[in-house]
Amino acid sequence: MKKKWIYCLLSIAVVGSLLTGCGNGQQTEQKNDKSVVEVSSDEEDSADAEESEKADTMEIETEYGTLYYPEQWKDSVEVEQTEKDDTLHVAFQVKIDEKNYTLFEIIIGKGDGEPVGTIQDADGKMHDVYVNTEEKEDLKNLSEEEQNRFYAMKEGINQVLDHLTN
Repeated sequence: MKKKWIYCLLSIAVVGSLLTGCGNGQQTEQKNDKSVVEVSSDEEDSADAEESEKADTMEIETEYGTLYYPEQWKDSVEVEQTEKDDTLHVAFQVKIDEKNYTLFEIIIGKGDGEPVGTIQDADGKMHDVYVNTEEKEDLKNLSEEEQNRFYAMKEGINQVLDHLTN
């Protein structure tokens, strides 16, 4: 009687493992087919995402090319451009409690700061781009909410840098 149960359990285990093995093969094949579909879908999605990203940005026109910054901060951030010795300084600032705080500065031309890429002007000439993220102001006087907002706006530098040519 014990042998019958052992043979019965062994038979069930063998059949179960065979079915499991066959099932994995079908799932793998389905996954491969699905990934092919996703690749073509991803290409369309990336084009849509790029258009959407440009729609979600504000354009800052400079004589050396266009910089892109998140649209959501357009009412809070002031952009000031100054030129010194064939170098353009583009300062991104926010006013909190009647005081201006510099988020970061993009320097196009001869720069002091961290080199981050290049930008192409209307004539096709490439210019080096540098960034300065040094905080000169004391942010400790700001409330925690204001500090969080400041740093959220400062993260917009990633979008500026993403649109530069490396």
